[in-house]
Amino acid sequence: MARIAFERADLEAFLAVADELHFGAAADRLELSQPALSRRIQSLERLAGGPLFVRTTRTVQLTPAGRVLRVKAFQFLSDADVMFSDVCSVAGGSQGSIGFGFVLSAAITTVPILVRKHRSRFPKVEFRLQEGVEDDQLGKLRRGEVDVCLLRSPGATDGVEAFAVGKRESLCLVVPLGHHLASRRTVSFANLRDERFVLWQRAFSSSILADITKACRDAGFNFQVVQTANMAPTILGLVGAGVGVSLLTQSYAQLTWPGVKFIPVKGQSTQVALTFRSNEQSSLVTNFVDTVRDLAPHL
Repeated sequence: MARIAFERADLEAFLAVADELHFGAAADRLELSQPALSRRIQSLERLAGGPLFVRTTRTVQLTPAGRVLRVKAFQFLSDADVMFSDVCSVAGGSQGSIGFGFVLSAAITTVPILVRKHRSRFPKVEFRLQEGVEDDQLGKLRRGEVDVCLLRSPGATDGVEAFAVGKRESLCLVVPLGHHLASRRTVSFANLRDERFVLWQRAFSSSILADITKACRDAGFNFQVVQTANMAPTILGLVGAGVGVSLLTQSYAQLTWPGVKFIPVKGQSTQVALTFRSNEQSSLVTNFVDTVRDLAPHL
C-alpha cells in the first residue's frame, strides 16, 4: 500500500470546517486565510480521491466520505495526543517501570517507604520489586535486569554508585526466651564465645557473615554454626526452638516472632545503601534516585 502523507494541520483544518460547516468561520477559528484553508481541504480531498464537502453558495455539507473522515480524524488526533503525552511522560520520568532490587532486611521497612513516597510524586510509575542476595543483585544491576538496589554492603565497584539510606541499624543477637543472655540489654561478641549459631547460608548474606566472622576473630574465637537457612522466619523459628542463637539486623525485630528476644550487640551496626549505575541516563531512574536522596537523612 502506498504511503499516504498529510499534516496534522490538514486534519485540524478539516475538522474545523466539519464543525462550523462554513469556510469563513472555520478560517477565523484557525486564524488562517480562506485560501490557505481551502488548500488544506483540497490536499485531503486529493488523498481521499473525492470530495469531502458538498459546497454551494449558501451551504457546506459533509459527503459520506467526509462523515467517515470526521470520525476517524478526531480519533486519530486524540490517539496521537495520548501517544505523545505518554512518550513525554516516560522521557520525563513520570511514567514507566523501575526494576528495584533489595535484600530482605530492607524490605521490612525501607522499601515500602521509598516506593510509597515516590509514587506519591509520580503516580504512574510502577515498580518491579525483586528480593535477592547482595551478590546476585549487583549482577542484575550490571546486566540491566534491575535499575537500582538497596544493599547492605555494596562496596566500591566500577560503574556503580551508592549512598547511605537512613540511620545505622544495630546488629542484634537473637536468643530464645529463657536463654542466659535474655535478660541483658546489650551484649558484646566476647559474650558469644560458647554459643551455637543459626545463621544465613553464605550465599544469602555474605557481607553480614563476613562482618560476624571478623568480629568473632577480633574477640578471640571462631563461631560454631549448627544450622544455616535462607529465610528469616526459618532462622527465628529455629532460635525459638532452642537450636541455637542468631545474629540479625534490628529490622527483623519488627517481625515480632514469638519466643525470641533481640539484644543489640555493642559496637556493631550496619546500614543500607541505594546502589545504581554511574552512567544512568533514564529520567525515570534518576528521578527515583533523587527521591531516595531527599528521604535518606530522614529514614
